[in-house]
Amino acid sequence: MFECKVCGHEFELKKENRYLSADHNLIFGSFILHECFDCPMCGCQNIVNHREQSYIPDLGALMIEVGEQNE
Repeated sequence: MFECKVCGHEFELKKENRYLSADHNLIFGSFILHECFDCPMCGCQNIVNHREQSYIPDLGALMIEVGEQNE
């Protein structure tokens, strides 16, 4: 069980509800990927894990990949 960081509601993390979000670091030109789940009670995004990329050869391809995984 996972507790929402906003409303405190406990919910089960299911693989089919996981999606990725990306933060762009403008200083270093890199991305940090986050595994996220939305709280079923309040709808807030909960980041449960950070996935850093060491090298991204094609930024456009990464954004397409993240979009496809969220569909």
